[in-house]
Amino acid sequence: MATGMRVLLTTSREPSRRTRSFLNDLVASLPHSIRYTRGKATLEDLYLLAKRKGAYGVVIVFQKKANPSALSYYSVDAEGLLKKYLLKLSGVSLLREIRGSQKPLNLKKLIISIDKVSEGFPQEVAGTLIEVFRPQVVTGVNKDLLEDSIELVVGEGKELLVSFICTSTGRVCGPQFRVSKVIKYDRKTEWIQG
Repeated sequence: MATGMRVLLTTSREPSRRTRSFLNDLVASLPHSIRYTRGKATLEDLYLLAKRKGAYGVVIVFQKKANPSALSYYSVDAEGLLKKYLLKLSGVSLLREIRGSQKPLNLKKLIISIDKVSEGFPQEVAGTLIEVFRPQVVTGVNKDLLEDSIELVVGEGKELLVSFICTSTGRVCGPQFRVSKVIKYDRKTEWIQG
């Protein structure tokens, strides 16, 4: 994988078993991700690790009452981590909890069919996920793109469902989560120095 095309995923400190399982499911469904056990690592430590691994960003899974509650995204810059987005989650389903799901095996790319995403909040969430997870954006149906792929699917509604679908089988092959809000941070005030 080319440098700068990987994303580092970790949790807040002292994650619950459910949060760790969610992180594991998420990493398995993102072909270009790196999982990191947080331990006592500071944001500065995560910045240095991300730079060393050639990652473009860091995603931290936060929790509330032992359940994943948010995804916080930081981009990696020459000066440090830049906090860019917070996706508030109103609920998650682990892969093992989803009836008819499958483990993602030998899947090499993540795609998103942007023409399937509804206007309004779904487009806002999809745009954020495109920056955070960097799927290949596609329109229409291209059989070459569907091979060995996971499709990131953004649903509809106020608390829309985000799913990972194996294109070869049409089955869910990653965690599902509901996004209730997207917060974008001001570039000037959210630097974390490395």
